[in-house]
Amino acid sequence: MVITLSEFSKLLSKRKRNPLVVEAQPGRGEPDCFKAGQRILLTLIHTSIVVVLAGCDGSGKTTVARMLASHLAGRYRVSTHWLRGSHLHVSLLYRFLSKTTVFRGLDNPYYKLSVPARLRSLFAILEFTGFLLQFFARRLKLLLSDIVVCDRGVLDFLIWVSTTLRYKSFLRTLLGRFLLTLATVEKPIVLVAKLEVLRERSDVPPAFLKIEYAYYNVLAKYVALTVLDTTNSKPAKTVVEVLSKLGL
Repeated sequence: MVITLSEFSKLLSKRKRNPLVVEAQPGRGEPDCFKAGQRILLTLIHTSIVVVLAGCDGSGKTTVARMLASHLAGRYRVSTHWLRGSHLHVSLLYRFLSKTTVFRGLDNPYYKLSVPARLRSLFAILEFTGFLLQFFARRLKLLLSDIVVCDRGVLDFLIWVSTTLRYKSFLRTLLGRFLLTLATVEKPIVLVAKLEVLRERSDVPPAFLKIEYAYYNVLAKYVALTVLDTTNSKPAKTVVEVLSKLGL
């Protein structure tokens, strides 16, 4: 069974008192009853929790995900997962195509690739095949972990396709709408920062970052569990804010 952290917290808040649960005693250093209940519930019903951190390049996702996973590892079985776009066979194909005159360009700065407009829908489907393999790999980790901390999620993949393919109408396609719905269900924690700060932190071209930034600013309003500004925050402080939002 897989639920989001927000749903998990609501489940715990509504649970009936279990006479088999020994309540933590204040002043003895044991975890409070809420955290104790989390561990017991995770053990009894094998619930897996997904924490998805989304955001632009330079927003701090990778650092925060690593620190968050390290913090939670002392209490839970924690796995990490990375998801964006152009995985596996797609990456190999892009490396090959980038050497050809037809596909050489800077729309996708990671592969120095530009896909012709007439082929964008085909390449969006190709990207989706790579995404599916990674998505299923994440589901497998859910079976083996209590919590999976994700560095990027469905929202990031959706924006990746829209931005790297310069596919402005992708959100209106059947596949785009499906991914947007999936991102809404996933409820990512979106990390944001001022554009000038993102430019300093990341090594992607400013023009690409500006497009990516615009997508996140709009879509985060509709799909995010919460939005955290990392402009002036150190990673440790952001981790504390994430834990607070999740009720952990």
